[in-house]
Amino acid sequence: MSQNDKTLVSLDIDVLGLPPEEVQHIIDSVQVPENGEIVVADLLQIMEDRVVINHCFYGVVRGMLNQKGMTLEESDIYMLCNGPFIAYNGQYDTFGQCPMVHMLKELEAHTGIGVHYKVVDLSARDRVAILQDWYEVLDSGQTLLLHMETSNLIYNQLYVESPGKGHVVQLYGLHAEQNTAHIADYYLLDKAGQVLGYNGTIPLSELLDGVVEYAYMSGETEHTVQPEQLMSACAEHVAEFLAGSIDADGSANGMAAYRYLNTQLASMQELDDAAFEATCALIYYHLRIESWMHLLRYTTQFVTDHEGLLGADGASLRSGMEGVQQMARRQLMMLYKMGIRRDRAALDRYLANNERMLDEFEMQLKKLQYAASKVSVPAPSQP
Repeated sequence: MSQNDKTLVSLDIDVLGLPPEEVQHIIDSVQVPENGEIVVADLLQIMEDRVVINHCFYGVVRGMLNQKGMTLEESDIYMLCNGPFIAYNGQYDTFGQCPMVHMLKELEAHTGIGVHYKVVDLSARDRVAILQDWYEVLDSGQTLLLHMETSNLIYNQLYVESPGKGHVVQLYGLHAEQNTAHIADYYLLDKAGQVLGYNGTIPLSELLDGVVEYAYMSGETEHTVQPEQLMSACAEHVAEFLAGSIDADGSANGMAAYRYLNTQLASMQELDDAAFEATCALIYYHLRIESWMHLLRYTTQFVTDHEGLLGADGASLRSGMEGVQQMARRQLMMLYKMGIRRDRAALDRYLANNERMLDEFEMQLKKLQYAASKVSVPAPSQP
């Protein structure tokens, strides 16, 4: 996007809601330059146009790891974080990925990277404490992952017009006295659905007002994650996904969540025209953006990248995953058209096709879990 497409507001430090002496105390406590600016050097000077990010969370984690000198593909991070383990409580608008803290703990468990996570008390937002944290992390040479309310991401009008949604960005610098923060947004969609990126500034006050939770990594030097470790995480997380279940209270996870959702959708026959159209649109959004399509994209990409490690089943697995992905695209298009046409007559066919697609995907995942589990992890070398 060009600078003209962005809306940035220049605000006085008083808008932060912090007395100037508090800001100065924070600046002094972490020994940043006298003007209050601190920026992690050499980060994101040029956005990589060739890198297509499929999800904001995994894109930011990839950027944070790159800043630490660790190069991992987004699909690798997806597997390490147990991205497939979907959560669903029976209400359509809750169908999506597990909480961020769950995925960060999985990343820490499978890589040994120290991850620090903090949730913001929205009823008593302590901007002083948040700002203090951010300065200290940046001063240590690390960047931060911020989970934001989209209405505060004012550099893109589509975010502002979509209140109530969350988005993840990377904070790599700030200047408190000028009310400026430096962020990277790896998954910025334009009106046509094209994935763009934003690397620039935003009023710091918007971040302090809109942050829901944030995380950062330890400053220790990390070892490269080995392919065998990725296979181990894949085997474990695919097995967990396949073993997903529905609790007595109606909460579901993993493969069971998708089958539960498909069963529930049969009740859409009873909806009036407006509700039928709105429900199709809601499910379309959650399957395309929050869960199903990025599950298939990441899994297919993971298999493609590591086809050689998966042995004799590698090529057939890649072909099988690509086939499921093609089926999913057709199903999403059918759902979209069914909604705008209010075509209840197509619902039974749509649900039956979903069941066949889920059966095929389950078969492919079982093959992947078996192949990944056969990749041996070398014992650690002795000092």
